[in-house]
Amino acid sequence: MHSRFSSKKTTNFESFEMAIAKKENGIQQKRTQRMPSVRQVQDLFKALLAFVLAFSFIFSTWNSWVQPRSLPSVILVTIVLTPGGKTVGNFLDSSVLLLACIAFSSVIWAFTQAVAGESYTAMASILFIIVYFFSTLRAINPARFFVPALITPLLTFTAITSVVGVTGPNTTNNQLFDSNFLVSTIKAYLIGIAICLSVNVLVFPDFASRHLNAHFVSTVKKISSLLNSTLGAMSGSENTEELRDAGIAQRNAYVISIHASLAIIETTIRQASAEVSYSHYSIKDYTQLLKRCKGVVAILCSINTSIKSETSQKLMASTEFLEQITPSMKDSWMSLGTCCESIFEEIQTKFENAGSKKKTTTNLDAEAALVETVLNTARNATEALQAFERHRPNEFLDIFSDLHDYKGLTAEQIESWDKLTHVTFHILAAKELVNSLNQLHSDVYRSTGNKLQIRLHFAHYLPGFIFVLFAPKLVNPRVTVFRPTIGARLTALKNVFLSSPSIFGLKLSTAMLCFLMVLYTQPVIFQQWSMSGAFVSILVAISPSLGQTYLSLPIQIVATTLGSSIAYGGVCAFGRDGAYGLTGFAALLGVPFYFLMLSNIQFLVLGLLTLLSFSNFVVLSFINRANPRAVSPDVSLYRGVAVTSIALSFSLIFTLVLYPTLARNALRQRLFEIFGDFRNYHGKIVTSALRAPENMSLEDSDIKDTRDNILSQLASLEPLMTFAAIEPRLAGKFQSAKYRAVILHMRTFLDRLEALRVSSGDAPFDSSVRKFLNFGLLGEARTEMQQTVRILMHIFASSMLTKQKLPSLPDASKVRNKLFQAFITIIMNHAHHVYPVETDPLADMPYDKEGVLATLNTEKWLRLLSFSASARDGVFKIFLKTPCSLISCQTK
Repeated sequence: MHSRFSSKKTTNFESFEMAIAKKENGIQQKRTQRMPSVRQVQDLFKALLAFVLAFSFIFSTWNSWVQPRSLPSVILVTIVLTPGGKTVGNFLDSSVLLLACIAFSSVIWAFTQAVAGESYTAMASILFIIVYFFSTLRAINPARFFVPALITPLLTFTAITSVVGVTGPNTTNNQLFDSNFLVSTIKAYLIGIAICLSVNVLVFPDFASRHLNAHFVSTVKKISSLLNSTLGAMSGSENTEELRDAGIAQRNAYVISIHASLAIIETTIRQASAEVSYSHYSIKDYTQLLKRCKGVVAILCSINTSIKSETSQKLMASTEFLEQITPSMKDSWMSLGTCCESIFEEIQTKFENAGSKKKTTTNLDAEAALVETVLNTARNATEALQAFERHRPNEFLDIFSDLHDYKGLTAEQIESWDKLTHVTFHILAAKELVNSLNQLHSDVYRSTGNKLQIRLHFAHYLPGFIFVLFAPKLVNPRVTVFRPTIGARLTALKNVFLSSPSIFGLKLSTAMLCFLMVLYTQPVIFQQWSMSGAFVSILVAISPSLGQTYLSLPIQIVATTLGSSIAYGGVCAFGRDGAYGLTGFAALLGVPFYFLMLSNIQFLVLGLLTLLSFSNFVVLSFINRANPRAVSPDVSLYRGVAVTSIALSFSLIFTLVLYPTLARNALRQRLFEIFGDFRNYHGKIVTSALRAPENMSLEDSDIKDTRDNILSQLASLEPLMTFAAIEPRLAGKFQSAKYRAVILHMRTFLDRLEALRVSSGDAPFDSSVRKFLNFGLLGEARTEMQQTVRILMHIFASSMLTKQKLPSLPDASKVRNKLFQAFITIIMNHAHHVYPVETDPLADMPYDKEGVLATLNTEKWLRLLSFSASARDGVFKIFLKTPCSLISCQTK
């Protein structure tokens, strides 16, 4: 029954996700068919303007500011650092990072030529180190370090080609250190950055800080809709199977949309931190508000996952729930929903007002009315929560047998207790939800008033290690901090060196050494065939995973051939120095390719390489316009296409032969790490609830940060899934559906653990509860449960790395039932006077039925009942589903 029901729900959810994906694809196709928006037109205009200004500089008399051989760098910067489609913060972040890389590369240039210029081996070693370091950074964070990983090795390689003598004559009295060439190259890069910066800031500027309030408003509306749907389900409005399935599908849609919105807000906050803004909130405020929103969403997701479970579905379809529990609690649920909706409306209003740049005058009457509204809302929410305790749903469930005829637990009683724990969790989760909403509401109003301030965040541009070095070190005399041994440090260093990003850096560095050998051994051919451009092609072609390389290789070949061919046609039509014709031709070419780059990330490489190959062909033809030894355009075309094709083919063969880095292996490694984080997250929750000092507050602990980190890691798995599906595989097609099933179960498990955290509350359990949980069979069952958790987590994590079949697993169902029955048995034995008074762990609880029911309805026992249900469902139900998916993934 359980397997059939679980399979049905999982299939429904997966089918729903597929429907959502198809719907989003359909919307995207409709968007592409419609006319572009105003913002898209503005971004396209900005990108074209920077591209045209760079060509205008090339063909103007101002090009004498730099040496002719440095002119391609101006175009290179305007293409890779295009101002279109970027917020001011995103562009400033990239620009500052690029300026830092240019400064660092200048030092490396000077050292390479002045110190190591007499030794080819020394220069090759420097290039190897530079490529390795920046390629590793690129593999760790491609979005942030792609441009630095391209520019810094390129400048180092240019320094080496200058020493070898294939980039033109020396301009510094034939000294090894060609300082004039270095200064000219720096000027070219700075001119390109200045063009892009001027266009990005002065022409249709798009500030990320302006979008934050709108994103928060949209997200809060979605959260409010999810809450209304959830409260509707708990109030009994979904009283048929069709309504329940429709409600689950609707809430799943909200969850997917909300997680996507939270990711957008997180990215926008990072971009806004690089800007100088004039706003009500600081970046610290926005970060705290995002954290509060994640807390509210996590609770709602845990409730949603609980509602979808088999036990909750049985509960909502039961006669007790529909005819007794629901009618008595419906008014309270509706009152709570009204209060929460009012809170959401106030939060939306405040964000909308914060989005306005106008200074508002203080209205004392309006402020007093607002304060009164807030107080009334909080008072109504509190009354609704207090009403839940008075309803006492345990009275409607058959959890007690006749006190005079007790012969042990019956199946009906166990089922009733199971239903009671879920109803209890819903009530307790509602309380936690109101608390989280009040915290969000308080932060929204406490962090701002009517003041608009200039926000400048210098910390964004500082390296992260500075904060680590100067962070205050907390000294705890009770805790002994052991310094890592030399062996531990060497082991950590070995693990870093053998990690996937490091392996990618080693591969790319080795490929660059092979390419450098061609320069050293055949400098004449290298210069005649203009092979310097192939350096960039190899840097771009070799990607951190084989799937990326396999996907981008045909696109790169088509893009470079297309760009060179179009440039050849332009040079033939307008001549090598046809300034107006070639500039206009560049503008026409930029329209479709910049539009593709800005509208769809999948066409980024196509547009980038097409524009680069076009500009390189045109600029080199312009530079050699007066050179009598320059080859004709058609010869340059076939040489360029041949060199690029050979370089890209070499990149693919090199990636396949030398330690191929497979995306599916990286995916399994990430899943292995997430399972470890699950183990830590569960351990922190249990430790804080049962072992922490009783007077300790858990509100500011790092438990929620661990949850948010796991959520971010799960969201980051999608690119690896895409690349893994593209990779060639001898054993058959990559089983995307199997891995997605595993990820889906992991998300469900995270919601279950959040339910466990919600049940534990913001303070540890007191000594009486701990005594009860450690008593007799219950203590043994709880210890066995925690051991089972650690074993299963270790097995699942290890199976991701070993690719072996799962061994025989502990009987999770048996341990689960043992724990739950021990929990109920102790309460029932107490009510029937089985234990002597001196050994009874529940001596403070009354013995009569009314007294026991009243005690179970107190805050402490509500938490304990909910904690029990969440522990069972979170730890075991997910494990009953997941192994089948894992076995399929690892053995096929």
